[in-house]
Amino acid sequence: MRIYNYLARDLQQYGFTVRKIIARYDEGPRILVNSIPKSGTNLLTRCLYLDGSLHRRMKRTIFQIGRKKLRIYIGRLKSNQFLVAHLHYSEEYERLLKEYGIKNILMIRDPRDILLSKLVYIKNDRGHYLFDYVKRLNDTELLNLLLNGDDIVIGLHDEIERFLQWTNSKDCLVVKYEELVGENGGGDYITQREAVDRIYKYIGKKLRSNELNYIARKLYSAASRTFNKGKIGNWAHNVDAEQAEYITNSLTNVAEVLGYK
Repeated sequence: MRIYNYLARDLQQYGFTVRKIIARYDEGPRILVNSIPKSGTNLLTRCLYLDGSLHRRMKRTIFQIGRKKLRIYIGRLKSNQFLVAHLHYSEEYERLLKEYGIKNILMIRDPRDILLSKLVYIKNDRGHYLFDYVKRLNDTELLNLLLNGDDIVIGLHDEIERFLQWTNSKDCLVVKYEELVGENGGGDYITQREAVDRIYKYIGKKLRSNELNYIARKLYSAASRTFNKGKIGNWAHNVDAEQAEYITNSLTNVAEVLGYK
């Protein structure tokens, strides 16, 4: 049953349903789903592919690439198709997206929850490029490494800083994880529904009330391979008071820019 659910999800996500194949030939938006890693990328992509016409391009998540390669990728985007990325801000990226008329959405999250999610992900994913590098560290040591960085690992504060300028771009829609996750993730349904509505209006699609309700109700899912618990504020339940204060102080600057206290 689980394999069937994964298959059904991927057929829908990558556009291999009759309705989505037909929609490839209709007029529609071309979208970049960008996010700070572990901010809820899969939540945002799910919000899009639950629509009957939108689908993800058959391309792995892209990271930092040159201008020419990004031009190729976005130039190949079809109508009603989106590309998933973790792209730091650059003026060249911003100009290219505007030139090609790409709808740019940035997903953000409380940096403290990002930190915990990164820790769990790296520690448990044997395929992660850092797994062997950190496997001898205990949780406190790994947390400090992810927070502060070293010659191999970029610290979380510095990593988030590289995305911040997107939040000042008038052509970028910023979406908070906490707005989109809904009741099952510790948020609320009304805020979630409003976030879904805002996303679809930004990409130029008007959803009927029943369509909005359907997407909001179906959004929260543990089906992703990278899913942790997905709960707002979960970080605070996994560290002691001293660690909590240290983490908060270390991330205060970037957190405030993103709108978190």
